[in-house]
Amino acid sequence: MSHTVVRGQPTSSQLYLDTILDEIISEEGIEHKRKSREEVNLAEIIYYCMKKRIDEIFMINGSNGDSITNGQVLKYAVPLARALQARNVKDRNIIIMMRNTEHMASLYYAALFSGVFPLMIDSNSTVYEIRHFMDLALPYIVFCDRDRVDNFKTAVKETNNSDLTIVIGDDIQCLKSFYDGHDDDVKSFCVSDASPDSTALLLPTSGTSGLAKATILNHNGLTAQLPVLWIHHVDFPKPTEMALLLSSAQWMTHTILMTTCPVYGVKLLMTPQKPTVEHVLDIIETFRPTWTLFGPTFAQTIAQRALSQQLVSLQTVILTGAPLTQSIANILKERLPAYCYFGSGVGMTETHGFFTMPGPKTAWDSNDKIMNTWFYKVIFPQLMGDDGQESNKKGELLLKSSSCPFKGYYNNIQETREAVSQDGWLLTGDVFYVDDFEEVHYVERKKLWFKYLNYHISPVELENVINMVAGVQECVVCETEKGPAAAVVLRPGFSSDVKIKIHEAINSTLSDHKRLRGGIAFVSSLPYTHSGKIKRAECAILVKNLASSKKIKTVDCNYTM
Repeated sequence: MSHTVVRGQPTSSQLYLDTILDEIISEEGIEHKRKSREEVNLAEIIYYCMKKRIDEIFMINGSNGDSITNGQVLKYAVPLARALQARNVKDRNIIIMMRNTEHMASLYYAALFSGVFPLMIDSNSTVYEIRHFMDLALPYIVFCDRDRVDNFKTAVKETNNSDLTIVIGDDIQCLKSFYDGHDDDVKSFCVSDASPDSTALLLPTSGTSGLAKATILNHNGLTAQLPVLWIHHVDFPKPTEMALLLSSAQWMTHTILMTTCPVYGVKLLMTPQKPTVEHVLDIIETFRPTWTLFGPTFAQTIAQRALSQQLVSLQTVILTGAPLTQSIANILKERLPAYCYFGSGVGMTETHGFFTMPGPKTAWDSNDKIMNTWFYKVIFPQLMGDDGQESNKKGELLLKSSSCPFKGYYNNIQETREAVSQDGWLLTGDVFYVDDFEEVHYVERKKLWFKYLNYHISPVELENVINMVAGVQECVVCETEKGPAAAVVLRPGFSSDVKIKIHEAINSTLSDHKRLRGGIAFVSSLPYTHSGKIKRAECAILVKNLASSKKIKTVDCNYTM
């Protein structure tokens, strides 16, 4: 029985991981104190597999066509790891904010190998967002692309982090200067002896305060998630030839591919360029990947613009995020080859991967069974209060496992307590229906956040910015098909001319995908519950109607739905 399985039978991908763990434990010439598979950490697994296949291609750069081997990645990752180990500052971490290149990969693995856990953030983060992460993580080193250095310098001036070192990660000479004096010999290098429960990685995720949290993920949980993407495959290693990676480094879908592909011998195809539809279709045609993840917005665009002959190499396409409509799904299925498996996985940052992944024979409206690495139950919330009762059919999904990756939120005790029940269940925030065959069907997201252009949008973050605009009394931000939209209550004496100032505040403070493309509606009041909480569901209906009509009206929201 695979040590990560808590119920049911192990899959072929889990059994293959066990063989790797056994090889590491019994490897000749290395003294191990470990007695079991559970004691092998994630960094050791990745390093062992990359070293074992040192001449195999690790990735193809879709921008210039360069092929990068495992050995070439390790040539930089090893001295970088040694340099990080030498400069490690207790209770401090690093930030990596880079595009998808071989240099980003080397830095990501160097951090894992060294035991210095990185916070991965979006390479397009604004000064406002960078400043938040700087205050949250207090990094002692930042690795970023050259064209983002000024943003960091501006953010540093507004924080107390005066001892920060900024390294230009996409400049090889800067990297060499950083690790100057540290050996790049792969054979003599030993990865950090991290315990299974120790922190491996920090990833941003939503926060009810309006600012992103940093999710703490441990080695044991990340190891348990390595087989997840390949649970329906039977040939190992190389369950598929090449995986197309489109997401940027702060996404769980990025880091799970970065961790699992070297272990299973799958080549990565990624590009530092903005993943426009034209560029993505071009690299699919040119390099012929066999496996990929598509977000819902991108999947919809691909369905409408791709030609069937452009997608002939794809054998597996997994949809992430919100489900597609049946009509769009049907169009995309028609574009994909008849032999291509197309399904919809569900996961979250806190699980670092999918907790349900439909198989080839699963019906489109089903997400299949919860994976065997998790115990699960669904809780039906009461109409009043926060307590819930266990349900056989429909409710919020709760997960529990001895190999759960989630350790909490960095420097955020309150949010951590709210994410896990008193008896240790992880609250997913997703509502599912469970059928008689124990297959789960996604219903809706219980949490506040929504997605636009496959980015997580925190309505509270936008509301905080809007509320700082002179003349705004209160506001609420909701999801529309065109993007975030806001309902705003103005202070007495102010007019709808404030609209321009609101747009200016959002556009100058937050990333492009957070702009109020859904519109701004001015209302006389917002609806609240008796306990003082805003009725977001009612607001969403109102905002959607007003935004779609392209009219700015003053509407009394204190009505009964």
